[in-house]
Amino acid sequence: MTPNDRTGERRAQLLLFMVVIIWATNYPLAKFAIARMEVFVFNALRFLVAASVLAAICSWQRQWTPVARGDWRRILRAGIVANVLYQSAFIVGLGLTTAGNSAVLMATSPLWTIVLHARLH
Repeated sequence: MTPNDRTGERRAQLLLFMVVIIWATNYPLAKFAIARMEVFVFNALRFLVAASVLAAICSWQRQWTPVARGDWRRILRAGIVANVLYQSAFIVGLGLTTAGNSAVLMATSPLWTIVLHARLH
């Protein structure tokens, strides 16, 4: 392995570790915040921060690849499901249970998906 490979691998591991830390702190921090403010106000603030971070990351990109015209409908549909429905259900659900229960339910979501799929088909 060359030194560049090792540097790239270390960078990837650091970034993955950061993702784990962000995911792990999401539950207790969100629970703390929604205990002090209205659920949808907090969710709106989360979206504002996330959009700002993504805008900053995109502005640092040297090259921009435009989205194909035919993909916009699929992107919009995925965005509504992932960002509106999922995040709203997540934050409301978190308000109804503990951060630990939420984390366990989310960690086992692939299992619940398999069980639900088996029951529906």
